[in-house]
Amino acid sequence: MSFSIHNSIRLPTVALGLAVSVVGCGRLHTGEAEGDVCNGATVYFSNESLDEAAVYAVSGSQQVRIGTVMAGRSDTLALSPTSLSNGTVYFVVRPLASSRVVSSGPVALHGCDAISLRLPSVQNTIIVLPPRS
Repeated sequence: MSFSIHNSIRLPTVALGLAVSVVGCGRLHTGEAEGDVCNGATVYFSNESLDEAAVYAVSGSQQVRIGTVMAGRSDTLALSPTSLSNGTVYFVVRPLASSRVVSSGPVALHGCDAISLRLPSVQNTIIVLPPRS
């Protein structure tokens, strides 16, 4: 029985290929299928202003900074399950170059939900939209 270098290289390559195939065929856990566990919510935030903006989620007496979005940029922010405990969240945005604070009204959010927020260039309101598809 002969053993060549090609066989010793092929075996790990084939094993790696199979492992990647199996992982690649798995579902991404988006919370859409029955039985999936989702903890937090996703916030798609679009900052159309000329200032960097700090984004906060307020639920009950708890205020949590969920991210900072650069001027003219969009970002995906994660909202922790503890921020969703009572099902209603207020979003507060503070442009970092000013003392202005802008707040949304109450937004009903639960685990696995997604929502889109937009801060317009005039920085006078937070526009709450259904999530982008």
